[in-house]
Amino acid sequence: MYFSEPVTGVDAFDFAAATGGDITGAVVDNVTGSGVAYLVTVSISGGYGTIQLNVLNDGTISDGVETLSSGFTNGEVYTRVESSVVTFTSDGTLDGWILESSETSGAGGTLNSTAATLNLGDAAGDKQYRAILHFDTSALPDNAIISSAVLKLRKKSVNGMDPFSVLGALRVDMRKPDFGTPALTLNDFKSAAGRKNVASFDAVPVGSWYSANLNNTGRIYINRTGTTQFRIYFVTDDNENNLADFIKFFSGNAGAPRRPKLVIHYFIP
Repeated sequence: MYFSEPVTGVDAFDFAAATGGDITGAVVDNVTGSGVAYLVTVSISGGYGTIQLNVLNDGTISDGVETLSSGFTNGEVYTRVESSVVTFTSDGTLDGWILESSETSGAGGTLNSTAATLNLGDAAGDKQYRAILHFDTSALPDNAIISSAVLKLRKKSVNGMDPFSVLGALRVDMRKPDFGTPALTLNDFKSAAGRKNVASFDAVPVGSWYSANLNNTGRIYINRTGTTQFRIYFVTDDNENNLADFIKFFSGNAGAPRRPKLVIHYFIP
């Protein structure tokens, strides 16, 4: 809450919370601050709807010369909505890794869609690994507003040098419904993305899980009526040592607890 000039005598009794919807038990229970800026805390018993914070005219707020002559009832309106969370797992029959055909080709040469792991980094000969994840996101309501979307990969092992230390950020592109066909193909290595660089994975895992928070562009682009694919790759394609330096993550063919996940929090307006 901001006043137009410094004031004193501001406390919880100077405010009232007007509610809409089925919100119950709204109470202004704490006020902190000084001068022109005050933090007003409102607690509720439950429900969803709107809360409007209004100032009362009880004669205690003063600018040092005179007290506030009137309150106002056109305060800011806040909306409390029910948030839901859904977790999608990558389809092991459609995800997998693709290895570049040569160091500088920029094109896929070999692929694997049946292994229980995804390779990311570079191989001997400085060829780049990329991976595709495939999620059926059609269960999302058409009018869902996504507040967060997080990709999660579980590490299995590292071969050679840790690519997070030598190849930079692990970047994410996406395309809906897929990068050309639902099944993994060599062309997925280079086919155009619907949205580029929508996230980068944290370089430090939590309990062997690496996470990437999609930016607003990526969240909006998630397919609510079909599938969404993600292409994952290190921003530096190789480290020029002619040796294999890659990290193995579990794929959709691994046991269910280890599969790649897309965790989405959303609400319905």
